[in-house]
Amino acid sequence: NLNALAMAPMGSVAGMAASVTGAVATLGSVALAIPIGQQFDGTPMPAHLGVLAAVLAGLALLHGLRGTAAEAV
Repeated sequence: NLNALAMAPMGSVAGMAASVTGAVATLGSVALAIPIGQQFDGTPMPAHLGVLAAVLAGLALLHGLRGTAAEAV
């Protein structure tokens, strides 16, 4: 779980760190959802294309960051 990994080094301020992590995740989601929502034309196609774009971006990140976690440890 990425939230658990983010909290690991926080120790005594884990509550504040969880709040900041949640706020950043929410703001990031809004930043991605607004452009997709603006494309709504009464059909599900903009949502489908938005999901496709998110999946492709996630796969690109996974491919681009492959092995970097092992190097960091």
